[in-house]
Amino acid sequence: MLLAIEPKTGRIAARPPHSLPLALAGAMLMELIHDQHIAVVDDKVVAGEDTGQPWRDAILARIRRMPIPQGVGYWVVAIGAPQFRAQDRVAWRLIERGLVSLDVRPVLGGVFSSMHYIVAQPGVRDAIRARVASAMATDESVDAQTVCLIAMAAASGILHRLIAGGQRTVARRRLLAVLQADEFATGKAVTAAQFVSAATFEVYSAVCAGGHAGGGGHGGGGHGGH
Repeated sequence: MLLAIEPKTGRIAARPPHSLPLALAGAMLMELIHDQHIAVVDDKVVAGEDTGQPWRDAILARIRRMPIPQGVGYWVVAIGAPQFRAQDRVAWRLIERGLVSLDVRPVLGGVFSSMHYIVAQPGVRDAIRARVASAMATDESVDAQTVCLIAMAAASGILHRLIAGGQRTVARRRLLAVLQADEFATGKAVTAAQFVSAATFEVYSAVCAGGHAGGGGHGGGGHGGH
């Protein structure tokens, strides 16, 4: 979410705006998959034990309550829906860590309010941005967390803002290569790393589909057999 905040205005730069909660939902799912708190079995998401972290346990509880198991795409849209408040949950985590503060400004004589995000530690955001830019400028392999970050930034329409203008053509080719590698892994995942890579592609696809659909509806799908 730090990368989606425009430092000069405090606004969210994601396009379309509703794609950010979906991307954050995707990142949450990827973190749970990476840390083996959820698994995907026969294309359906299966929840593990509680972790003691409220946001993780809230997702795990929702998955357990579902009477009919669902795939990755369904859960990206469900967790990215307004009712789950994914953006608020992530924002409060950033506030608790001292990375972001809120600036609520009255508008129309105080009838309404406008919320702005202040990046409290610009150096942290700059370091994440540099990490993404560096990964997009090389053909070397990238760790799973950075791949997920790149995929979610692309799906929420902010990736081009993180890359210098003269490097965007190269970055587009790099993005295609990263996503194609993950798509290839979807058909042959046998190791934990390949499974995470395959899941990243499926989450990216679900975020894009949900964003183009206006954030409504539930997608199916998921990666099988792990």
